[in-house]
Amino acid sequence: MRSRVPILTILFVLMIGPRVLAQKPLDTTITPNSGPEGTRVEIHGTHLATTRAVLFGKIPALFRVDSESLVTALVPLHAPSCPLTIVTTEQRLSTPDFFVKNDPRIPDEVRYKTGYVNILPRPQNFRVVLLWGIAIAGNPDTDQPAQNNAKVEIAWTTLSCRIDGRDLMLSHDIGKIRGGLYLRNPWFHDNSHEHMPLDTAPNNDSHGRVALLNIKERPDRIWHFWSYSGRANLPAGKLEGCRASARVRISGGALLQLGMDYWRDQTSLWAPHSQNNHEAGVSHWYFPSPDWQEVVFTDIQ
Repeated sequence: MRSRVPILTILFVLMIGPRVLAQKPLDTTITPNSGPEGTRVEIHGTHLATTRAVLFGKIPALFRVDSESLVTALVPLHAPSCPLTIVTTEQRLSTPDFFVKNDPRIPDEVRYKTGYVNILPRPQNFRVVLLWGIAIAGNPDTDQPAQNNAKVEIAWTTLSCRIDGRDLMLSHDIGKIRGGLYLRNPWFHDNSHEHMPLDTAPNNDSHGRVALLNIKERPDRIWHFWSYSGRANLPAGKLEGCRASARVRISGGALLQLGMDYWRDQTSLWAPHSQNNHEAGVSHWYFPSPDWQEVVFTDIQ
């Protein structure tokens, strides 16, 4: 359920590294010219159709060639503030500076510091979808009590998809989730995880019993949860996209993101580089509040 830089991009960057390619400034603009890791950046210029890599410093970015004059890229993890380097089949080209500005409340190891919709298209034969979320203890270097009382209560999760212009509800789970505890640093390293300790707790308002994530018990882990009802089959028809939502209360120094994956089928295992699953994207981060919040992610354009 995690996004990875395509392996072919990484191998290409390694292969071209020793070569001496001409590097010259592009007559380009980039939009925006600043933002956190995960920001979608549009690179406007000329002769971009043969782009084979986009680098922030030496770090390869996930990118898409839209046309001869437009390339779209996502700011990668630990990207420096610097000009972008575009590697085409003929040369290296540079852009104006992009300035990386991350929210200091979000820990450094988090892969994407902001919400995004995947710039790569969903494989057409992936006809299953799954809502998921990430809850972590916040950055202990900020003013928030990042680990002492971090917890998340989840009243419900819902997943709907727009098929042939109609919004169809595919799952609605009340007070129940599934999940595991994953390595936090490096972020989701090798997909290894432990069983997630889940509690249910009575609530004094209309939500009844809720799923309780006591993040303070394991602040060193990513509390990765997904729909209790599991993967949902996409109905036949033209898919415009899906909408994942959850009713949550975030306390202490906890942070939460909500996302969604498309899958090849009901039983395929997680595999990197969209072999069996394709990350649709993820919401921006939600922060502690005494009030209940509805967190939302959608890839409906």
